[in-house]
Amino acid sequence: MLEAESAAKHARNVKLKTQWAHFPYNKGLDQFDFDFQPSVDERKMRELAGLTFLERRENVLLLGPPSVGKTRLAIALGTEAIVASYSVYLVTVQDLMAQFLKARDENRLKERMTPLVKPKLLILDEMGYLALDPFAATCLSQLVSKRYEKGSIILTSTKSYGD
Repeated sequence: MLEAESAAKHARNVKLKTQWAHFPYNKGLDQFDFDFQPSVDERKMRELAGLTFLERRENVLLLGPPSVGKTRLAIALGTEAIVASYSVYLVTVQDLMAQFLKARDENRLKERMTPLVKPKLLILDEMGYLALDPFAATCLSQLVSKRYEKGSIILTSTKSYGD
């Protein structure tokens, strides 16, 4: 009976954390078709799914051309993290920059930044899709700095590392 209670509590926590994560959909790594996308290193992704990068507070860059599954893989890793009881939040960089601009206009920038520092895993999707203005670049730099040694970031981008 205690095991059933514990399992039900874990399921409720997973559901709530998944809602808070703002995933556009919820699919795990086991649902990713590695045969369809041979450019993705399945062994590396399964290693990342072990979540040791979260324990070490390391960041992950998922770079590649459009439609190879970067966002899908980031969500799959986020789902694994949630199942392991970690907090996760996903936001596109464009949405994040709009939130920062709105927060600046409302004089609430610090309040907006605070909840972004808290999750164990922050997924920043679509970096480089649009150019960042100096204010947005400063905000993003501050966010990364505030998260240093506190949590991990998964960043997806169609740009190369040098770009």
